[in-house]
Amino acid sequence: MKINRLNCFAVFLHFVAFQFAGFSQDGTLDPTFGTGGIVLTDIGLIDEAMAATHQPDGKIIAAGFTGNIGTYSFLLTRYNEDGSLDGTFGDAGITTTSLGAGEASCNAIQLQADGKILVIGTYLVAEEGPANIALARYNTDGTLDLSYGTDGIVITNSEDSEVFDGGMRGKVQADGKLVVLGFKYEDILEFLLLRYNTDGTLDNTFGDEGIVTPIIGDYSDESEELNLIFDTDENILIASSAFGSGESHTNFSIVKYDTDGALDLTFGTDGQVLTNIKTTDGVSSNDYGADIAFQSDGKIVVAGMIYDDEGAFALARYSAAGVLDESFGTDGVMYTEMSAWAECTGMSIQANDKIIITGHASFEEYNEDFVLVRYTANGDLDPTFGTDGMVVAGLSPSADYANDIMIIDNEKILVVGTEAGEFGLDTRVGLVRYLFDYELSTDEYAADEQKISVYPNPFNTFTRVYFDRVLTGDNYMVIYDLLGQEVYRTENIAGASVQINKEQLGSGVYLLTFKENSKNEEAFVSKLIVE
Repeated sequence: MKINRLNCFAVFLHFVAFQFAGFSQDGTLDPTFGTGGIVLTDIGLIDEAMAATHQPDGKIIAAGFTGNIGTYSFLLTRYNEDGSLDGTFGDAGITTTSLGAGEASCNAIQLQADGKILVIGTYLVAEEGPANIALARYNTDGTLDLSYGTDGIVITNSEDSEVFDGGMRGKVQADGKLVVLGFKYEDILEFLLLRYNTDGTLDNTFGDEGIVTPIIGDYSDESEELNLIFDTDENILIASSAFGSGESHTNFSIVKYDTDGALDLTFGTDGQVLTNIKTTDGVSSNDYGADIAFQSDGKIVVAGMIYDDEGAFALARYSAAGVLDESFGTDGVMYTEMSAWAECTGMSIQANDKIIITGHASFEEYNEDFVLVRYTANGDLDPTFGTDGMVVAGLSPSADYANDIMIIDNEKILVVGTEAGEFGLDTRVGLVRYLFDYELSTDEYAADEQKISVYPNPFNTFTRVYFDRVLTGDNYMVIYDLLGQEVYRTENIAGASVQINKEQLGSGVYLLTFKENSKNEEAFVSKLIVE
């Protein structure tokens, strides 16, 4: 089906006559990173990034695992600021570490003050267990630091037996000691806190010989999303999920410990706060806390999700003492319904206290996509971000999982995870970078709430058309001159963006149209100025 060029030209004249304002929307893909804001790295059959960190020199390190089913190894990949692999790190930017037969997965990464890299994960020796908390430390070039633990590796089991343990998150204290948040599973799920000295030995001044079992009430074993933060005195706050006494539903949970691993009984009720996010007709939702952070005034924000009839991202805000802040959202909580299934995996807070949470959701059956949602400082959806506060990035036709988020230089958002590939086979490490507080000069028409932007515009060398997701279908773009004559066409567009060069057009004013053949909506239309 062809676009009627006279109708398109009429739309263009409408644009000129009414002088539409330029489009400026946070959440645009960063054109300086990878290919249209996206970087995919293929190492083995199955590759996944679970976490990332940002070095002071601008380089990015992603941590996860690689291998085949049953034989995973720790994986680190380091990237330059533009998303290219850093050839000075490991083997052409990639480091893998096998812990032996079995499955090893990095779940968190931390940088020491001296630039050395600590990773926290789980080592499953056999399919039925046991599993252990596994740590590794690397030099700045990606080689194992042989002065740490045993040849760079530390393996810990909380019972020195065949208990299923795992390391999920970690934070480095000012003195260089590492606090690890993990779990222990025997008959019930118990969360663990461990503290390690700088050489990898357990710190016997913390808890019971370096280990605290912070079980308060009955914790849920249905979600592995959890995190910890330090306050200004390096007390430890943990966000997770838990059942209240006699309850059949899970709640957001915060537990606070002092620097020695003892419960802070002044926080909440005997050291813990439980919050139910949603109640419908007297029935409480199942709520799972996934991440925790401070706003600039010291208030505590917990992000997570609801598993109910419909999946949702959720937030709650508290005072420093653990009291729910009723000025936030609706009576202290906020949730955004997403789809039949949604999982929050991380949160970052901007310098202006706006809150960004990430995860993945199923907008189509068997197809999860990266999702970003931004809220104002007081918990309302931020309409200046993406489409009504939300940005969706599908990296493949199959399931893509966003696992971590960070803000870089208060102007970029980096999300890391996994691109599943066709049919979920041969997964790849996926990084996506977005811009915010960044002006784009473009005129835009949005069909079916689909955001498409053109930048730069005007341009004198080249410009790019950016889509709000990776395109894989039958799409085409046509450019017309002021007389309505077709001067340029490109078809079968795939990817997150497409480049237009000045040589293809020459100086002048044009009408750019984009159409998804599979949709019946009107075409996207934009004025294009070539200097």
